[in-house]
Amino acid sequence: MREAAQAALVVFERLSAQRYARLARRLLGQLGVRPRASGHRPPRGEVGQTRLSPRELEVARLVAEGLTNAEIAERLVVSPRTVTTHLDNIYGRLGISSRTALVRYVADSGLLTPTTG
Repeated sequence: MREAAQAALVVFERLSAQRYARLARRLLGQLGVRPRASGHRPPRGEVGQTRLSPRELEVARLVAEGLTNAEIAERLVVSPRTVTTHLDNIYGRLGISSRTALVRYVADSGLLTPTTG
């Protein structure tokens, strides 16, 4: 159980899911384990608390709103391929591999603010 909680903490910190990282730290404390430092520190110059550019953040928020790539492309006046490229970059930067994980990241990071457009 301790190893699983520590592994979860590392993943949550990597995804910047602070709420779940706090819960994992609390569980580890209850198990009598002092959490190891993950070494993850967000780089300076981030947009908000994310590692995304302003445009990537905009795409991520639109994905979280449930829009398809074609709908995002239309809203941002770009091609669907450009949206796909942004998503590939977002997935790489955040270390995730799905829209579902992206939606969770956006929600857990408190980035669900209304978009303009």
